[in-house]
Amino acid sequence: MLKNIYIVGIINQIAKIAVGPCLLISIPHYLSIESQGYWYFFLGAVGFFMLAELGVLTICGSFSAHESNKLKSIISKENSNPEHLKNASIILDFSLRWIKSKGSAYIITASLFGGCLLTARSVDEHWLTPWIIITVSAYINLRNTTLLAFMEGIGLIAKSQSTKCAGTIVYLITTLALLISGLGINSLALGYLAGSITTSLIIKKQFGEIILKLKSIEIKNKEKYSLSQLGEMTKRSAICSIGGCLSFQSISIMAFLFYDQATAGRIGLTLGLFSVIYALSLTFLNITLPKIGSLFSEGKISEARKLSITATAASLSTYILLSTALLAVLGYSKLPYIHLLASRLEEKQIIYIAAACWIPQLIINGIAGYVRSQRKEPFASASLFSGIYVAFFSAFIAANFDERYFLIGLFSSYAFTLPWFVINLIKEEKNQLKTADYKNIHTS
Repeated sequence: MLKNIYIVGIINQIAKIAVGPCLLISIPHYLSIESQGYWYFFLGAVGFFMLAELGVLTICGSFSAHESNKLKSIISKENSNPEHLKNASIILDFSLRWIKSKGSAYIITASLFGGCLLTARSVDEHWLTPWIIITVSAYINLRNTTLLAFMEGIGLIAKSQSTKCAGTIVYLITTLALLISGLGINSLALGYLAGSITTSLIIKKQFGEIILKLKSIEIKNKEKYSLSQLGEMTKRSAICSIGGCLSFQSISIMAFLFYDQATAGRIGLTLGLFSVIYALSLTFLNITLPKIGSLFSEGKISEARKLSITATAASLSTYILLSTALLAVLGYSKLPYIHLLASRLEEKQIIYIAAACWIPQLIINGIAGYVRSQRKEPFASASLFSGIYVAFFSAFIAANFDERYFLIGLFSSYAFTLPWFVINLIKEEKNQLKTADYKNIHTS
């Protein structure tokens, strides 16, 4: 079962990976270097829009994983006891309401702020139409992602991954076709919209019956599942999301604000290459997390720990292997497309720093995923502090130094972020041992 899930997940990530190289190769060919600056600003903004989930995706996925055993009947379309489905219904209802209220408010605010930044940097308003389309698409995509996080949590990982894959392929084909036809930066916005709408339609077809079943359940005694716990955990998770977004999505925007468009394009392209490899490598960990949460719900702590270590090691090894291969390929700059790509990248020093930045981040993701699968969130302070540090330090560097030093802010943050996460992990493991010892004493 897990093997099949990995296969589907890897296919989905390969589709995402195809987006990276195809667009990275096409962008220098079909866009001017100034337009590339806007392109990567839009990509950075899309990342900021995803922050609109404000932590609910993590909570939706991890909490629903603990209910997966009770949902086997509804998944297999058998008669199910509504009482067994109440907790899952509350999780889904809470998540969608969170997106509808707080998520939409965030997207509108971020859109207005981004519009102000673009107005300050542009002499005309050719960015306005794609910006509006991206804003609308962001909300559709956010709702899609929330529903798919829930479905993965309850065990429908393969179907969820295939749905994501279909949306990604539509996004890629649409964006490339429009880019080749000469629509410029509008291509990204329209491709994003096409992918989001396609994903929504597939979700309705694949999971519509389950969603309607859970929504139809009348929940009178909501305090039974402790909505306060859901709310508190989501707030902590939101802080982590803000920290992560400040760490990574702010970089492209800072480069756009403080450097010229050409430099911003080079920085965005350099980071984009390795972020694509990072996303592919993270597949092993992300797909395994629902299973880890399910193991914790069954009390199989040692199995969950082993699976988490294996998935993190697989992700880390994959990243090192693929990034090394990419660096080797970039060395053969005499090849036509490789030469074009290499000419749009930053200097070798910056490329190496960009490659190295994702290694400690993979370890951090492994630690965070393992702990969050237990429905705990002790990383809020570390994530937020790290994000603020990276954003402000990167802005300081960009305002006072050239681009050779720009990524030092991100890279140096791991000197305290990684130890901070490790310390939190050790504390949680000790608390878990104490809890297990307490249970053993009272059951013996």
